[in-house]
Amino acid sequence: MSILNVWVTPEAVTVFVDTATTPNGIALAHASKLIPLVHSNIVLAGQGHLLFLYSVFTHMQFLHAADFDELLHALPELLKLVFEKHREFWLSRWPDDHLSLVTQSVVVAGWSPTTRGMRAWVFLQTDDGGFIGEEIARCYYAPADAAIQPPRHPSNRAEVLKLANLQVGLYNALEDRYAIAGGHLVMAEVTRDNLWVLQGDELDPPTSLGKAANITDFPTLTREEHNEHA
Repeated sequence: MSILNVWVTPEAVTVFVDTATTPNGIALAHASKLIPLVHSNIVLAGQGHLLFLYSVFTHMQFLHAADFDELLHALPELLKLVFEKHREFWLSRWPDDHLSLVTQSVVVAGWSPTTRGMRAWVFLQTDDGGFIGEEIARCYYAPADAAIQPPRHPSNRAEVLKLANLQVGLYNALEDRYAIAGGHLVMAEVTRDNLWVLQGDELDPPTSLGKAANITDFPTLTREEHNEHA
């Protein structure tokens, strides 16, 4: 799992993710959960399987969308098609792991020529393997909890870091060695004409690594398998 926090203003969208992952439920590793599409000034981020997120990024390259609005129009069908391929691959490798396949979500953010402003949408997986999109009006944060209140603006970096560490704590409380967050907090800010990506503060560590898991151990993929899936 991951931290995925988004703030939207008319001038900018700011996205925060963590970097922690684990290939086997024992060792802590790090990976990119946020990807800039530099040719179109769009930010892509997600929660769930990194292989799925990276496949979405790869397929986006072949949409040749002229702007954010064209991408947004094509994304629901693209997400469904990519997920179908991903699910087939995943279950061919780990046939007992249906649980982790129902937790995919994707965020895209960029400048909309139609509305003449910054926009961000989150696409959440549905029970049938499709995705339903919802525009983020001001703020979106996941994982969420009724006791956690996000800061009103991402410029308050101390409050942003506090929120992220509270979210690390939510995952730690699950005591599931595959549901972790941590590493570093990474920020992307996208405006109409610019896009910045920064690695920020170190987060609290995940504490559930090595504990009993509720899904099958995942062996590391070979390079050939990575290429086949992509």
